[in-house]
Amino acid sequence: MSAPVVTASPDRDLLLAAHRRAALRRAHRRQSSARLAAMLTAAGAGQRS
Repeated sequence: MSAPVVTASPDRDLLLAAHRRAALRRAHRRQSSARLAAMLTAAGAGQRS
């Protein structure tokens, strides 16, 4: 069984890599901002009580 030959042009590879990087950056920013918000609310609750 031979693997299908996929002609991937270099610009398409670059485009896919850029999209993947952007998606990872977006997910990381969302995750870190959520963690920061949780820390801030925890710190605020700790100061209030």
